Amino acid sequence: MDTRRLLIDGLLQPLTDAGARRCIQRLNELFTTQRSQLNEYSADAALVSAYAAYYMPTNMQKLAFVISQVSTLGIDATAPFEVVDFGCGPGTYGFAAAETTGVENGVFYFVDSSRVMLAQAEKIQQLLYPRMTAVFGSTVPQKQPERLRLAVLGNVINEMEERSYAALFDKLNADVLILIEPGTQASFAGVSAVRTLLLNMGYAIQYPCPSAHACPVAGIDGEWCHQVLKATLSPEIARLGQLAGLDRTVMPFIGHVYTRAPQTVQSAVLYRLKTHSKHALFWEACMATPNGLALKSLELPKKAFSKKEQKALLRINAGQRLAFQIAKELKNGVLRIEVPVFWGEVNGAVDSGG
Repeated sequence: MDTRRLLIDGLLQPLTDAGARRCIQRLNELFTTQRSQLNEYSADAALVSAYAAYYMPTNMQKLAFVISQVSTLGIDATAPFEVVDFGCGPGTYGFAAAETTGVENGVFYFVDSSRVMLAQAEKIQQLLYPRMTAVFGSTVPQKQPERLRLAVLGNVINEMEERSYAALFDKLNADVLILIEPGTQASFAGVSAVRTLLLNMGYAIQYPCPSAHACPVAGIDGEWCHQVLKATLSPEIARLGQLAGLDRTVMPFIGHVYTRAPQTVQSAVLYRLKTHSKHALFWEACMATPNGLALKSLELPKKAFSKKEQKALLRINAGQRLAFQIAKELKNGVLRIEVPVFWGEVNGAVDSGG
């Protein structure tokens, strides 16, 4: 996304420095300590513009990361497909999907109950994605039988009642379903309920779980599975954060991918980056075992990596999918590993797969 053009010409309401600071700080309050008033911002052009300016470009990186961790979405960009961004806001995940899939053979549906949000999404589309076939509305369109459908739900599950999930997924009728939610314990409870429902509906989980077995941390007090993305900010977005006194370079979130096709990859996923010493990095990973999913402690010696590669490994994200060889199981149950292969980009300094 061209954040400079977005800030100059793409907002419903241009933001002064004082306005940006005030609106972004207000949005932060609504998203954290005043969630009971969350509906306030979707009808306010200034707040919607501030969201599009600051939160949208950073949230788009979450979808790009999640997709990078899946071996295949089953979408052939040369064949007809459609994307439904449900609860689209200013178009965050529809535009993020467009940057991943391309727009030539896709129809992009932006669905939201807020007219202000849809107006903002349409203005951004016309400015930054003029070649996109885009449809804006308040209802989910009927699936076109000749098109594979990718549906993305961004910050939707945490605002819905559990009893509404099944009807929504039936209506979406997606071949590929991606959920992006806040990285909180409360959100994890909702996403866990969705996971159970979708598995029962015949979907396969492609990410983050290495298998469809029971989650090893569900029900453990104080534990929840989420990703932590170390984002790259454009100078324009970094400046907005400085104005508002906020930092979006480290973003906790929960991202899940489901498909109607069987699960294709059963690799480990980094659950927690614990610490590192002079000689090794220490991680915790969720892995498939003969007894189901389990958390395993990993030790990766640094000696096999250059200084540049070691720095890249320190910037790895929780939620990163990887495969590795087990060199030795230590007496304390820690697995000493070697030859890690990562899905997606890891600062271009260590091997990656896909």
